[in-house]
Amino acid sequence: MRYIYIVLSATKTMPARLVRRFTGFKYSHTSVSMRADLLGMCSFSRTNIGNPFVGGFVLESPRTLTLGKNNTSVPVKIFKVPVSETGFAAAESFINSVRFDRDGYMYNIITFITAPFGRTGYIYKSFICTTFALELLKNAGALPDIPLQTGRPITPKDINSLLAPYAVFEGEISEYTPAEGKEIPIDEYFVRRGIYSETKRTARYVHRLIKRRIFTRGQ
Repeated sequence: MRYIYIVLSATKTMPARLVRRFTGFKYSHTSVSMRADLLGMCSFSRTNIGNPFVGGFVLESPRTLTLGKNNTSVPVKIFKVPVSETGFAAAESFINSVRFDRDGYMYNIITFITAPFGRTGYIYKSFICTTFALELLKNAGALPDIPLQTGRPITPKDINSLLAPYAVFEGEISEYTPAEGKEIPIDEYFVRRGIYSETKRTARYVHRLIKRRIFTRGQ
């Protein structure tokens, strides 16, 4: 038997605060870890700290959740989901297929923006943090039948309800110490660029996302 760890967190970014306000739920972000120590988590979110509009597959760690501030922490809820050896291998394969996909999976900022209003916008080869986590668990055979209403965004509150039997920890991430591990360097996440550079990046990214939505309908 192997385990996949799903982490709900209440990060301290402005978009995360807005999500919590609109949903009325304590947590706003979902991450996946194949390790108990949560080093080398992955998710779909912004790819660097200075721009919430450009995102994709990201590697995370407790340090990224705290925005690199050593003297702070964030509330988390952790679920330990049992899967078979075959399911665990399938989940790892899914992560690699998404991470190294030739077209590049994108962060669906459109769904992120419209989710508080109960709307979703499917885009080929794109995820938000919650849909990535659910798709990974489906590939692992952990959730063969997901009892969720279709046609609306999947929220961290949905994840919390689905995985309630597997909850193993709730508290500050700084208090979660199941095993010693070496922090994985994720330097790119903390790169800050100028406003002009980030504006250009955002415009190119949104243009690419809209093109994918228009020209890949039905895929």
